[in-house]
Amino acid sequence: MLVIILNILKILGIILLAFIAIIISLLLIVLFVPIRYKAQGEYKEKKADILLNASFLFHIISVSFSYKENKSLFSIKLFGFNLKKKRKQTSQNTSKTQNESETQNESETPSDTSVNNDASNNENDEIHKKSLKETLCFYLNLLKSDAFKSTLVICKTRIGKILKSILPKKGKINIWLGFENAGTTGEMVGYYKALYAYVGHVVKLYSYYDRQCTEADFKIKGRICTVYVLYNMICILLNKNVRRLLKVLKNRNK
Repeated sequence: MLVIILNILKILGIILLAFIAIIISLLLIVLFVPIRYKAQGEYKEKKADILLNASFLFHIISVSFSYKENKSLFSIKLFGFNLKKKRKQTSQNTSKTQNESETQNESETPSDTSVNNDASNNENDEIHKKSLKETLCFYLNLLKSDAFKSTLVICKTRIGKILKSILPKKGKINIWLGFENAGTTGEMVGYYKALYAYVGHVVKLYSYYDRQCTEADFKIKGRICTVYVLYNMICILLNKNVRRLLKVLKNRNK
């Protein structure tokens, strides 16, 4: 009898270990096998043509999205079989119907607000102004604190690493940009230069100060390593200055 019980426990132990091994293997696969993505398309003459694809584990799981001529198609495949396929066509009639219904609702809304008491309104305004002033003072002092400055440094470093890891490694994005106001064009060029260290090897910006222009074409490839993204996020959350700042914000919101 004892031998039978021991054999049963042995079998259960083997099954349990096998189950744990499968779970650990799946977890390692999710963490260390990268998600690969690619995209291509163009935007010209106010018309977009976009194709996006993402795959995981040698295309066992794949997701695709396409948009052309106001028609979109989204699908998820497992081992090549469609799990979800959805078509959608944008229509101006829908927006018109919504606008008409909103207009009707507004027309039905009673315009008589004389029941409100002026004294209570003034009192509420004063309370609101006082609360707003206290909130602004709190956040201004928080921005000047050493905890926030240290948090900003660690977040900037770690988020920069995350962005650099997930941004496209191959391909090219060409953008032709020009605004009626030359100052706005200059601001856009300034933002591009600020991000050049992260996107300059892929994104090329061609600016026009003498005319309006908004066109782009792209063809890119990249990958996302889950374990690297997760590691940097954990480093942010475990940082003592970040936790101190979150604690201050939590106490403020109570």
